[in-house]
Amino acid sequence: MKKSFFLTAIATLFVLSACNKLNTDPQMDCSGNCIFALAKAKGTITYMQCFDRFAIKAMLSDEVGASPIYGLPDELDSQFEVEGLEVEFSASFRSNQLTPSFPDSTIEMGSLFQIELAEIGSSY
Repeated sequence: MKKSFFLTAIATLFVLSACNKLNTDPQMDCSGNCIFALAKAKGTITYMQCFDRFAIKAMLSDEVGASPIYGLPDELDSQFEVEGLEVEFSASFRSNQLTPSFPDSTIEMGSLFQIELAEIGSSY
């Protein structure tokens, strides 16, 4: 009985730590078309030529490994439109509905999201 409780407790802690790696924040508004929200996530500003706009590239970790995702902000202050700028941001993510000007085979389309920024800063 004690061994079963101990194993359940360890499994619960493992699941909770995996969720924390994603920096998901249940307090952030994730209603409507929102798929998930990230709080205080680290990312890098990158210019996406196929969309003719800047995006935030972040790495999400899970039990399998790390995968890049790209958030195309609805609005991005011009001070953050700097290629390679490292930022910390909080945002809600939804499916990408934007159409690229041309196909870009270097980016997995499933890793693209439109985002509504709640906050962004360039020093972390």
